[in-house]
Amino acid sequence: MNDNKFCPSLCIPRVSNKITKKNVEEIFNKLNLGCIDRIEFITKNGPSSKVIIHFKEWYSGQNADKVRNLLVEHKTFKVFYDEPWFWRVSTLSTLSTFKKVLRSEEPNPP
Repeated sequence: MNDNKFCPSLCIPRVSNKITKKNVEEIFNKLNLGCIDRIEFITKNGPSSKVIIHFKEWYSGQNADKVRNLLVEHKTFKVFYDEPWFWRVSTLSTLSTFKKVLRSEEPNPP
């Protein structure tokens, strides 16, 4: 698939709270998948957060095309950020999915 209009938002379900937005941005810029629009951290109770990466544009190239094809097939891919440590990354497919993610992170009322 070479449709550059398919510009998925990516989800990393669990990232250590020691990782910063700058860390994520640097790692994903090296992958050369696309032009990052913004990175959102959804804080959980505990030692990790969920990260959503939104792109302005998805690039065309061997690596970007390979990852895009995996995402179209609803598959995940690994990003090694500090070998042997890696994140399993998937697409955040719909706005309703994003809203569910946000709701699941809201604290329960007393």
